[in-house]
Amino acid sequence: MENNELEEMKAQLALLNEKLEKEHIVNEKLTKETLRNKMRLVNTNKYFILVVDGLCMVFGPALIWYLRMYNFPIWLGFLAIAVTAFDFFAQLVLFNKLNLNSFTNENVVNSIKKFKDFKKYHKILLTFEWGITAIAFISIFLWASQILSKQGLIIYAICLALLIPLGIWSVTSRQKKIYSTCDEIIEQLEEKV
Repeated sequence: MENNELEEMKAQLALLNEKLEKEHIVNEKLTKETLRNKMRLVNTNKYFILVVDGLCMVFGPALIWYLRMYNFPIWLGFLAIAVTAFDFFAQLVLFNKLNLNSFTNENVVNSIKKFKDFKKYHKILLTFEWGITAIAFISIFLWASQILSKQGLIIYAICLALLIPLGIWSVTSRQKKIYSTCDEIIEQLEEKV
């Protein structure tokens, strides 16, 4: 009788282990699918940033060529294009380190480190960009004050006062989405550890 009960318990344990294994596989698939969806959001932002930077690099020289008729400082235009090119390639390198295929197949600790490093270096890059942008706006304002009448300068200042907050809002809201998505992914990966 005890032998029968032991066999029955072994069969039930094997059945339970099989169910748990299936549940683990399903849970793993759901986790990977959720991570893929979150990475799509990060990739969408990556493509937006790269397209905007690319357009600035393509049309920037034409704008400089046009503005030189108004004594626009050429050095400032080329500085803007150089910073944009730097930003383009830095963003490309940072985002490519978050390659979706590599992080779903490697160990979780490395993936967490990649996301934390991405956030850290991306914040450094943004700090550099904001500094250069501030210098550029001040330089452009000084240039505009030399060529525009007082009334034109006031209109220009009003336009800048409207455009600068809009640009800051656009960039920071996009970055907040990227960072919050990275935080969600890190949190989800840390649960697996």
